[in-house]
Amino acid sequence: MLNLTPETLALGLTHYVVLLFSLSVHESAHGWMALQMGDDTAALQGRVTLVTGVQMNVVLALVNLVPLPPLDGSWVASWGLPREIANHYDRVVEPYGQWILLGLFATGVLGWMLSPFVGALSGLLYRLAL
Repeated sequence: MLNLTPETLALGLTHYVVLLFSLSVHESAHGWMALQMGDDTAALQGRVTLVTGVQMNVVLALVNLVPLPPLDGSWVASWGLPREIANHYDRVVEPYGQWILLGLFATGVLGWMLSPFVGALSGLLYRLAL
């Protein structure tokens, strides 16, 4: 059984925040370099800031945590469930996860489900960045 202590959760959260910040810097650097090379598209759209990168990364991170294969959230769900239930989950969801995900995306249900979380987390990160 996994040892989920406050220390391991805090360490995981710290790694996650560092990853989000790193991705934000990386994406902002793309826009800045494009501006240096004469392409002002990213600058005109406000993408040469860390705030925009954070918002995009929040969306990507939340989508990636949806517990359907092939996304990482399926591994997190399987890891967090009791072994017997996790085995059943893996056996049932693994073959169809990508199709379920595609259906949720195509119908707009995925966006509807994630939008409250994206809005709340983006707002929090935006306030922290100011």
